[in-house]
Amino acid sequence: MSRGAQHGSALLDALTAAALLVASVWLAVQVQLDATRRADAAAQQTQAAQLAVQKLETLRALTEVQGPPPPGEDTPAVSLPGVFVRRWHSTSDTDAALHTLSVQVAWRDRLGRAQTLERRLIVSISAHLQPRP
Repeated sequence: MSRGAQHGSALLDALTAAALLVASVWLAVQVQLDATRRADAAAQQTQAAQLAVQKLETLRALTEVQGPPPPGEDTPAVSLPGVFVRRWHSTSDTDAALHTLSVQVAWRDRLGRAQTLERRLIVSISAHLQPRP
C-alpha cells in the first residue's frame, strides 16, 4: 500500500471513530433526558396522589361529623413547580347510607400536557346524620 493510501485510511479510521464517539455521547444524553423526564413525572404523580389522599381524609372526617360535604375546589401550595387543582364531590347510594367521596387532582406537566389523577373513598354515614324522608 502506498504512503498516500495509508494516510487516507488513517483519516477514514479517525472520522469513523469520531462519528461513533458523537453518536455514543448523543445517545447517552438522550437516555439521561428521558430518565429526568420520567423522574419528574413520577414526582408530580406522587404529589398529586398525596394531595388527593389528604383531601379525602379531611372530607371523610367532615362527613362523619357533619354529613356529606358540598362540592368544592382549591389550589393547594406545593413544593413542586406548577399548579395543582383539586376538585371534589360526593355521591350517595339510593338509601343515603353510603357516600362516595371523589377527589380529582389536575395539573400540567413540564411539556404542558394536561394530567389528572382521581381517588375515591366510600364512607358509611351514621344514622343520625342521614337525611330524613
